[in-house]
Amino acid sequence: MTQTQQRDNLDFDYKYGFSKPDTSVFRTKKGINEAIVKQISKIKNEPQWMLDFRLRSFKIFLEKQMPEWGADLSDIDFDRIVYFAKATDNQKKSWEELPAEIKDTYDKIGVPEAEKNFLAGVSAQYDSEVVYESVQKELSKKGVIFCDMDTAVQKHFDIVKEYFGTLIPPHDNKFAALNSATWSGGSFVYVPKGVDVKLPLQAYFRINSERFGQFERTLIIAEEGSNVHYIEGCLPVGEKISTGDSWVHVETVKPGDLVMTHSGYLSKVSKIMTRKFRGKIHTITPLSPYNAFSLTGEHPVLTIRRDDVLVKRQSRKKDWLKEVDSEKLATASPKFIPVNQLSKGDFIIFPKVKSQIVDQKSFSDEEIELLGFYTAEGSLSYHKKLKQYIVAFTFNIKEHYYIERVQELIKKITGKKAMLFEEKGKHAMRIMVYSHPLHDFCFQHASKYAHKKALSQEILNLPDFQLSIFFEAYFGGDGNLFVKPTSKSQLFRAATASQTLAIQLQEILARLGIYASIQLRKGGPDVILGRKILRKDQYIVGFTYPKKWSEVRETADYFIVPIKKITTKDYDDHVFNLEVEGTQSYL
Repeated sequence: MTQTQQRDNLDFDYKYGFSKPDTSVFRTKKGINEAIVKQISKIKNEPQWMLDFRLRSFKIFLEKQMPEWGADLSDIDFDRIVYFAKATDNQKKSWEELPAEIKDTYDKIGVPEAEKNFLAGVSAQYDSEVVYESVQKELSKKGVIFCDMDTAVQKHFDIVKEYFGTLIPPHDNKFAALNSATWSGGSFVYVPKGVDVKLPLQAYFRINSERFGQFERTLIIAEEGSNVHYIEGCLPVGEKISTGDSWVHVETVKPGDLVMTHSGYLSKVSKIMTRKFRGKIHTITPLSPYNAFSLTGEHPVLTIRRDDVLVKRQSRKKDWLKEVDSEKLATASPKFIPVNQLSKGDFIIFPKVKSQIVDQKSFSDEEIELLGFYTAEGSLSYHKKLKQYIVAFTFNIKEHYYIERVQELIKKITGKKAMLFEEKGKHAMRIMVYSHPLHDFCFQHASKYAHKKALSQEILNLPDFQLSIFFEAYFGGDGNLFVKPTSKSQLFRAATASQTLAIQLQEILARLGIYASIQLRKGGPDVILGRKILRKDQYIVGFTYPKKWSEVRETADYFIVPIKKITTKDYDDHVFNLEVEGTQSYL
């Protein structure tokens, strides 16, 4: 396929795919040669050692063959590209100083808002040069340097000269050599020994000119014992994000939506970023298999490394992972670590979701208990002839306590006596009541149909004691209990056909200090009490209590859950990332 064909086949329906009129104050001629390389260096007033580095790199570029790995790049015409364009006559320190068309560009992609709300430092590059750069004062006081690469060459040449081009040297490949010969702009970060940069740094790179090559260079130096977070990493299509009361696909999230952060609070999405990605996607499977998630390799995950919390003794079995010190693990400080640096046995952080509704509607304990029974075993309907709204509950004929208890609750809440119908073929007892208010209450706070049931945000934000009432009733209707004779601990399991409800039950239990796992049982033919049925997919929410020993630890704010498996697979599609106000994290 030719470049023209490839261009014609591209999908240009992309939010940030706009361009502005080219108002650059200077551009080199098209093409690449030694004179152009010297011109770029001269315009930047670079020291001789950088010019020599560029010229050596250009010579390597001419000698190197096009790489054979990856896509076919044989159609690239290096002489049709502009290698340097200067957007402004000098670098600006505030947004107000920028030319209108450049300021409008970065306003559209949210740079000012991101810096104001969250970022410790921002660097914005337009075509070849950084046009805006800002570092919060607190960073400067700590000795942190965050600036564009051109400034670093002039003011911090001793550090730059030592490290520049050492990680990916010019002779690595033809394009590394081209970048080394024609580089312009990019980010320079230096963090002194022992300094922890709490908030992340981020750079924005924007190409506005047609047939233009942007060759930014980024150099990050973190001394021993220091810590810095440079925002990168994305999620693949179909990966799910927690919104507190449900999970949604990342590609459906919009600016303004609320997503759950690592602290257990909801925060507003300020910007969505997407790009095409071809490479390895990493899937992390924790103790609960259904909570597995997939990310690009650079994406950070809030983690505690197993190696940081080990006991001194050796593992009791050769094939076991190294044992951890429970006290060390519970008091360790989690850190954001790229997923491609994690290993089986490391621990990821699952937050306990916090209630955030201030004007929470109050419900009686009886209403919450009956809603628990309804969510497990209830159904809603409308009798057209009688013009009556019906709420019904179905229990096994032997579940005498629950049958009687639901009748009591119906009488107390509606003032009506429930009707009983024995379904002998199903070994079941059906409890019914005509009540429009109760019908609406159940529908509003738990929906209808077994596979679509989901709790309202008001129910999820109930105080813990009422959540406990709800879950006990729900478990009475849809749960089962297995007592382990050896340990005397009890295995609690509740099944639901609703994926959303399973997730919500997991979060309710987390609020109550219980870490529950979710497992998927695929649907198909089944037999219940001698009856053949066609079962839908079932989501099994389970936990063991009390536990003398557990792989999961907890603090007041989160659970510490071991990684059971890490896998990778090839991926070729769009990936997504979010910017979130405040903590800048999402689940």
